[in-house]
Amino acid sequence: MSESWTPDPAEIAERAIARADDVSWAFREANRASADLDAALARRLQLKQTDYDAMGHLMSSPTPLGPNELARRLGITPASSTELVDRLEAAGHVHRERSQTDRRRVELHAEPESVGRIIGELQPLFSALDDIAVQLDERDRQVVIDYLRAVSRATRHYVEHELGD
Repeated sequence: MSESWTPDPAEIAERAIARADDVSWAFREANRASADLDAALARRLQLKQTDYDAMGHLMSSPTPLGPNELARRLGITPASSTELVDRLEAAGHVHRERSQTDRRRVELHAEPESVGRIIGELQPLFSALDDIAVQLDERDRQVVIDYLRAVSRATRHYVEHELGD
């Protein structure tokens, strides 16, 4: 399954100033590809990048976000968040609801049709990734799963404790 691969110019430049294991560099390349995917998908969905990022936060949050929480996650002002939510709501991507537990709080909910469209656009990629995964034996699959989950935990810890977000 291994194939010959040459680092792109960005990685070559980064390797000149930072030391890391090849596994870490491969993960960095996967992150770059993911960022490229997000930008391309935002264009396909005819969303501004910040609007697409907002949809990602709304879709992945275990609890509904309010406009101020969304603003904080996106690094924008509350006024800009209001504008963004107005845009997403007008386009049918989200709706606002009063919280059932605190009637002063407004919660943002992604519309199921928009979530379905985003996931639908990703389905061919999911299939391609599944095709790669089925080539791994069960032991290797578990190693990859454990590694990626550990990387996710380490990344979230870094964001929370080192970057203060």
